Amino acid sequence: MVKKLLYLIVLSSSLLTGCKTLYSNRMLETPKDFKYDALPIIDIKDEFKLSANDEFTFKLFSNDGYKIVDMNINIANTAVQGVKSSTYTIKNDGFSKLPLLGLVKLSGLTIAEAEDTLQNRFSEFYIKPFVLLNVSNRKIIFFASGEGSAKLVPIQGNTISLIEAIAQAGGIPKFGRAYSIKIFRGESKNPLVYKVDLSTLDGYKVGNIVLQSNDIVYIDARQGLARNLTQEIAPYLGLLTSLLLTVFYFSRVRNV
Repeated sequence: MVKKLLYLIVLSSSLLTGCKTLYSNRMLETPKDFKYDALPIIDIKDEFKLSANDEFTFKLFSNDGYKIVDMNINIANTAVQGVKSSTYTIKNDGFSKLPLLGLVKLSGLTIAEAEDTLQNRFSEFYIKPFVLLNVSNRKIIFFASGEGSAKLVPIQGNTISLIEAIAQAGGIPKFGRAYSIKIFRGESKNPLVYKVDLSTLDGYKVGNIVLQSNDIVYIDARQGLARNLTQEIAPYLGLLTSLLLTVFYFSRVRNV
């Protein structure tokens, strides 16, 4: 009877320790033969480019904004009247609807290029317009598999590298794999997927790429079979053991 109970415990444990159970918190898994996109050429001087769902505000001034540099003059008086500094959104098609201008294509432009585009368009209505544009929702989405760690890393300057984003998120987790970092970029239907190895100097040289707003950085975790086994199936084994001990007890009582 005891042997049968032990056999049942082992069998039940095996059923509960499948990959789906042990690593149920994993996301964004790729097939073993998945072909990753080639990493872009690193240029830390690259600026962010505006993309769909970016939210921004802009200030419009006339006469090249010359009064902005005069600290003795109220800056508010230099702003063009009638164009409010509201928050605008770039739609999925890359266009944003702006006052006076209507639809303007901004997706794919740097902030400087977007400012030049708006200045050229507003020149139809104002003398030497000057535009200051600010993107308010730029961020990197950071996940660490197996750690339950998820963070939104805000983008403060004009650029942020992969290393900087990881540092702001708290670094590589204890069970994270520095040699298996995935970056997802673009629309979810057809994203670019990069794989970076930061465990070596050579990997760092080619992998410390400049990130874009809304990039997803996902750090894979070591499998840690023993650790996951303990965490995932301990509650089930406890319940199963209690049940089997109860059955064993009553079977012994019956045989007495």
